[in-house]
Amino acid sequence: MREFDLDDLARRCFPDKPETKVPLAISLAVITKSAEETILLAANIGGDADSVASIGGAIAGALDPTTINQDWFDVVNYVNDDDLPRVASSVATLRS
Repeated sequence: MREFDLDDLARRCFPDKPETKVPLAISLAVITKSAEETILLAANIGGDADSVASIGGAIAGALDPTTINQDWFDVVNYVNDDDLPRVASSVATLRS
């Protein structure tokens, strides 16, 4: 796993504008290859951390679903009272 210096990353890519948020989210997802790691890194950079974490985490999770923290998933599913796998499957069938 690659080590990141969060202070350096925040200085160079502080996510306060659209032109930094999306590229940072994509980069973290592709570099870490982990939804959990992407979310944790994004949350600790500062700025619009929730946007970067949600975008990057979704991308990384789609690339490798095994990297999604199951405990976090369960909390989100419970709080939203959704069956996220069913919703995702329904959305996926719309593409067909």
